[in-house]
Amino acid sequence: MTARSKWTNQDGLDVYFGKRYTENQVPASLGNPALGQKVVEMIFRGEDLLSDGASPDQRGVIIPSGARIISSTLVVAEAFASSGAGTLDLGTFKVSDGTAKDEDGLDVAIASTALTANAVVVGDGAQVGTVMTEAVRINPSYNTLAFTAGAAKLMVIYDEPLAQTT
Repeated sequence: MTARSKWTNQDGLDVYFGKRYTENQVPASLGNPALGQKVVEMIFRGEDLLSDGASPDQRGVIIPSGARIISSTLVVAEAFASSGAGTLDLGTFKVSDGTAKDEDGLDVAIASTALTANAVVVGDGAQVGTVMTEAVRINPSYNTLAFTAGAAKLMVIYDEPLAQTT
């Protein structure tokens, strides 16, 4: 039975068959295919971030080879805090070998003072507006000091790569 199959028990509660999750188990991939654009979202917590140069989280969002990154937007849900002047980098790592493509390619050194609740940070890194020459994994990381709190959603809009004809 599918996850949408259900029955109502004696207490009037819906009982579902199959797997149901309260949280999205994979990064979202949304957008309007007619426009050739996709939106990927990544939700992360400040205290879970690794430092710059560390291997990226393998569950991260992937941007395919040949895609052009149109924009990057960070929406802060919970204020970030660190023991001092911590900064946040938003960058990419190569899917092929896990090495850095550009550790701060989406945005560089966002100060913790700018990462307040409900803040919106528009990315202006070197990779915004460029075509990816290989598949990359999005990776947020701390730059100077580790964060002890904070939660945010990173949204990246990109053009799908053009289909190659032979």
